[in-house]
Amino acid sequence: MQYGKSTFNDLRGIRTSAEELEYEFDHFPKDPLEKEDLLAKIKKNIRQSFNS
Repeated sequence: MQYGKSTFNDLRGIRTSAEELEYEFDHFPKDPLEKEDLLAKIKKNIRQSFNS
């Protein structure tokens, strides 16, 4: 229903906030190991970019 409310409000010219729609933006890994894996992949990609 969140999408429908947002679209309906858009058509009426009303801005709908993420809080009002109860969206949660959880961009960070919850598991520390997942975070370490992500950082390792980023570092690897950076190294490959400099070696190319």
